[in-house]
Amino acid sequence: MKLAIVDYGVGNIQSILNSFERLGVRSIVVANTTQKLREADGLILPGVGAFGECAEKINKNGLSDILTNLAVNKSKPILGICIGMQLMANSSDEGGYHAGLGWIPGEVVRIECDKDCSVPHVGWNDIQLNRLSPLFNGVDNGAHFYFDHSYHFQCEPKYVLA
Repeated sequence: MKLAIVDYGVGNIQSILNSFERLGVRSIVVANTTQKLREADGLILPGVGAFGECAEKINKNGLSDILTNLAVNKSKPILGICIGMQLMANSSDEGGYHAGLGWIPGEVVRIECDKDCSVPHVGWNDIQLNRLSPLFNGVDNGAHFYFDHSYHFQCEPKYVLA
């Protein structure tokens, strides 16, 4: 399987490449052209920083339409990491209203919590798997994942894997 990391000028691309190298995955490219994205069997959409900036860069680099065509119309598997996943929402209220790609109905909103927690949320937490998915093959229910975020994706439960 050939994977492509979407390069739109924002993201932790080298960290992703290092992780896949450690896993022994060699068929991975960094792509910012329609042709390279079409040739890939699966896509990885990274993101670091603020939602608005990431959404603007995707649009400015002319990638919104091709990504939507590949992910939604052609059902090409795509993994969103951090803000890359949040961009799949209809919108975000981080720093004002920003439109997302609109692939998954929902919005990205600031985490609201009581005095017993803090925002940004930083640390290790257990995940609860809601249903089976190839994304979590080999991952046990209750596995520890590291989180560092101030916003979360608010959507219908049917769209939540864990």
